Amino acid sequence: MRIAVVTISLALTFIVSGCSEDGGSESSGDCSAQVRADGIVYTSHGYTERKASRHSVADQAVCEDVGEDAAGSVFPEHPQQVTTWSFRGYPPEVVLGVRSDKDSFAVFVADSVPDAERERIYRDLRRD
Repeated sequence: MRIAVVTISLALTFIVSGCSEDGGSESSGDCSAQVRADGIVYTSHGYTERKASRHSVADQAVCEDVGEDAAGSVFPEHPQQVTTWSFRGYPPEVVLGVRSDKDSFAVFVADSVPDAERERIYRDLRRD
């Protein structure tokens, strides 16, 4: 069984797993922590303890990870809203934060950002 735990705002847990009663495995989707703000989809792959300023709100994706047509992370018709935060030096169209606990934020980078740039942003925001 593969378990992925992602803590976002209210300590949400996504469990990526699937087993049928006959012992075989069902198809399972990949669930990444995602939010959507102003039509932009952001995915989180890291955390920071850097200071941030309250920005706005975003839709939060849910994990549909079990079944033959497992969709993975999806935005339901009426998604839960989460408060977003911005980091100095990064435009909110590129990077947003969602409070993970009182001292840290999950860092969400727009899916349109190239992989190399995304990794540079995570490295920079991890530094204090």
